Amino acid sequence: MVADLVGRRVDVIASNWSPLRRAAKNATSTIPIVFSVGTDPVADGLIANLARPGGNLTGISILAVDLTPKRLELLSELVPQARVIALLVNPNNANPWIGDVQKAARVKGVQLQI
Repeated sequence: MVADLVGRRVDVIASNWSPLRRAAKNATSTIPIVFSVGTDPVADGLIANLARPGGNLTGISILAVDLTPKRLELLSELVPQARVIALLVNPNNANPWIGDVQKAARVKGVQLQI
């Protein structure tokens, strides 16, 4: 499918499906590729960094992993009586940011169950 799009010289490829993003990146370095992801696009190897993606890929990360520790801090301030907070994650996905959330939980004095 991606080879067909590249062969047609489309103006842009947009995708929120991981296999298509990877295939598009491998197939072309000239057609712009716009993506939305629920993971870290840098860790996934899609872009060089968030400030300057480089290459022909750009997009948004809807997971906002850098905000997760801040969300825990905010939750503990909104519900100060909470002593145990659960963090629901997909165990099949890499979650390198969990350590940051655990640290934020320790700072706030709450128990984090993953």
